[in-house]
Amino acid sequence: MNARLRIVLPIVAAIVIATGCVSLGLWQLDRLAQRRAENAVTRAQLASEPIAVRDLRGATVAPHRRVALEGRYDFSNEMLLTSRTHRGAPGVNIITPLRLAGRDTAILVNRGWVYSPDGTTIDLDGWREADRADGTGYTLALTRDERGGDIGSASHPRAIRRLDPVGISERLPYPVAPVYIVLLAGAGDSTRRAQLEQSRVAVAGGPAPSGIPTRMQAPALDEGPHWSYAVQWFAFAFIAIAGVATLHWSQRRRAIVAPQPPR
Repeated sequence: MNARLRIVLPIVAAIVIATGCVSLGLWQLDRLAQRRAENAVTRAQLASEPIAVRDLRGATVAPHRRVALEGRYDFSNEMLLTSRTHRGAPGVNIITPLRLAGRDTAILVNRGWVYSPDGTTIDLDGWREADRADGTGYTLALTRDERGGDIGSASHPRAIRRLDPVGISERLPYPVAPVYIVLLAGAGDSTRRAQLEQSRVAVAGGPAPSGIPTRMQAPALDEGPHWSYAVQWFAFAFIAIAGVATLHWSQRRRAIVAPQPPR
């Protein structure tokens, strides 16, 4: 390799590497802008005035739309979404169908998390609330799971691994809406806890209510790692250019100080 190629090839390689790194950094900044825009929409939906659950219009409902619950829970057909953790503890989410008067389609409600040592089973009778639903929550889409397969467990008929609309419809005697509701903690929860505590004291024999599930939290709206990734890619681009510049300067310096052959 002649002297010219030894100079040109590292420069070309550094430019190619730096260009790729800068492109990836700009892509991360674009993803950051998208994430911020999505977060802004989600915040607006969560802060909006709740609409009545009967006013939901199926698949056209925007995610995280606040909803005021009404209707009655169908505890006889509720399910356990397994392997859900809360603060590092194993448990399940209780998924209860909500029935509206005059409608055959039910809407699933995630009533919250309950501790379960095996992450699969609990005594559902101990976690029933009033039949008439109240409170507010937010909507999420009930989307088809492309993995397919049975969502349930042969040994635990009420347990499901995923909120798959096809698998859930096979388990229920009525249609299910394409959205479900995540119930949020509300002012009425403390009253219900007090009522359940009174019921526990009053019950003579048989299982007493255990309480209400730990309600789900509103989604965390962080910006993700996009900014730090962008900084890393720009740093790699700088290192590539600085590295080849340092190499070129070192080669020039050695050429200057090298002893000249006698003439």
